[in-house]
Amino acid sequence: MATRQDIELRRRVQAELDWEPDLRDQEIALAVTDGVVTLWGQVVDAEQKRVAMAAVRRVLGVEVVADELRVRSDGDLVGCDVEIAHAVHHHLKLHVKAQPNCVTATVVRGWVTLEGMVESLQQRVDAERSVRGICGVRGVTNRLQVV
Repeated sequence: MATRQDIELRRRVQAELDWEPDLRDQEIALAVTDGVVTLWGQVVDAEQKRVAMAAVRRVLGVEVVADELRVRSDGDLVGCDVEIAHAVHHHLKLHVKAQPNCVTATVVRGWVTLEGMVESLQQRVDAERSVRGICGVRGVTNRLQVV
């Protein structure tokens, strides 16, 4: 049976995970037993796993974390363009400082095509770099134009 301290620690850890923008739409569950926080589920890439662990460690009272998070393998995402598209959308919003709705992406069988207009060469490079590392992405065609 969960103690009052475990319930409160779980609430604070969940709030920290919910607050972290890099973890939105991820399949992360948690439990707290005798002060030990256990995370399990799936994340898209190793960076999101690192972010989740760092978020949990920021919570006052967390001393031990059991990491049962699984990074999706390429095989998990083969043919799953919808999941890749969501990850691309998320990464572009976080890593590319372009005007809203200026960059569009299409995902077909794991291949991402970027189109639209950006303000600098750096934004063009950042856009490609941010999506290239997403698990399941087989390649990127960068058709972004610098205005």
